[in-house]
Amino acid sequence: MEYEVSPRLSIGITYSLNQRALRVGGQLGKPLGSPADITTLITDAIFKYRGWAVSGEAFYRIIHPYNPSDVSVLSIYSGYAWNLQASKVWHKRHEASLRWTEVQPLHTRRNFQAFWRTRAVGYSYYLKGHRIKAQLYLGIDDRTATLSLPGLRNRLSALFQVEFGI
Repeated sequence: MEYEVSPRLSIGITYSLNQRALRVGGQLGKPLGSPADITTLITDAIFKYRGWAVSGEAFYRIIHPYNPSDVSVLSIYSGYAWNLQASKVWHKRHEASLRWTEVQPLHTRRNFQAFWRTRAVGYSYYLKGHRIKAQLYLGIDDRTATLSLPGLRNRLSALFQVEFGI
């Protein structure tokens, strides 16, 4: 996260239609029981100005035809997801952030695919001109159990990571 002295806006969008896919990832992953069409739409945007940043991502994926008796199809998440984050950089090395993420299955998949929501707060420290980042993340995960995932529970989560060459 660089400190921008003038406003910066970046917007991206991608669309993919993989017709008659034979694997859960389109061309990669485990084989599907029968061919299916996988449609994916991803959009994202980030605005940065004077150490403040706001970013958002939205995802949509659907598989058709959807046959829940085909166990391999259940591993392809169909639904919506979004991630929103606001952050502030100070002294060009410290960053505090707030994040909200949701993954929501289509209503026809709710018995087989879980709803997930994470609310988190984070702190990052940058070294070597932002080439090394140490990050601490604390969050609350809301998860809804399903017929295929009956043991899911809400939880607190924590993460510490170091990234090189960012």
